[in-house]
Amino acid sequence: MRIGIVLDGKKILSCPWRSNHETTHHPDGNIPVTGNTFENIHNVLHLVEESHFKMCPDVPLAGWDVVLSSDPKLPVCLLEVNLSCNFFRGTFDRAIYFDFIEDCFVKLHTMRLQAKKEHKKIK
Repeated sequence: MRIGIVLDGKKILSCPWRSNHETTHHPDGNIPVTGNTFENIHNVLHLVEESHFKMCPDVPLAGWDVVLSSDPKLPVCLLEVNLSCNFFRGTFDRAIYFDFIEDCFVKLHTMRLQAKKEHKKIK
């Protein structure tokens, strides 16, 4: 199944609804991605970390879509933040992740109880 955008009766954008985990080329432009690396990953990570800190510091996890452009005036750009991020196609240490999530919920619960006790609202 594919989803897409139709404009004036023509399909202009299309992408698979589900990942088949065998993607070797980016769906927009058929650009090869498998085996490719890019320089300045540290700059991309810095942009994402700073953006997260400034825009949503109270959100424990977010997925950031980053554009890598051939335009030297704007080589890296944030496309969007996904606040209900998932780990599709990702591998991660589940024990560490589950401990992190548990710690976040425990902290939020403690904050809620304290605010209730003091008749305050959590910001």
